[in-house]
Amino acid sequence: MNETTQARASHRFRASAGRGFDAWIDPNLIGRWLFVTSPAGLAQVHVDARENGQYILVDRRDGKDVIHCGAYLVIERPRRLVLTVFVPEHSRFTVRVEVTITPAEDGCVVDLVSEVGNDQLELRDQLAEGWRDMLAHLDTVIPAAAVQGDPQ
Repeated sequence: MNETTQARASHRFRASAGRGFDAWIDPNLIGRWLFVTSPAGLAQVHVDARENGQYILVDRRDGKDVIHCGAYLVIERPRRLVLTVFVPEHSRFTVRVEVTITPAEDGCVVDLVSEVGNDQLELRDQLAEGWRDMLAHLDTVIPAAAVQGDPQ
C-alpha cells in the first residue's frame, strides 16, 4: 500500500464563498493568481471548468514557459473542488488537490489539501508553502463582497 502525506494551506477571505470558488474556475481570475510569478499574469490560460475538464496554464519565468496542467475531478459550487496538478518542468508526479470553501460571517475560508507520497516530504513542504503564498496573493485579486446578498 502506498502511504501518503498531506500538504495543507488555509486562508480566510473577505469575499463570499461563491467568489472564492469562482477564482478556481474563471479563466480571467485564474490568470491573475494561480501559479503566477509575473506581475502581468499568466502567458496562457485554457480552462474547461467542468468535471473531467482539463486546464493548461502557462507561466513565463525568466524567458521560459512553465506549464501547469491537470483536470477538474469534482466541481461542487460553491463548496468543493478536487483537481489534479502536473508541472512537468518541476516534477514527474501528478498531485491531487482538494479545495474546501466554507462560508463565514464576514467572507469565507479556503482550506486546501494536496496529497503526496510519504517518500516526497520535501515536495509536501514546498507545496504547502507555495499554496499559502498563492492563497495570500488571491486575497489581493478577488474583491471583498458584501456577503449578504452576494451569490453563494
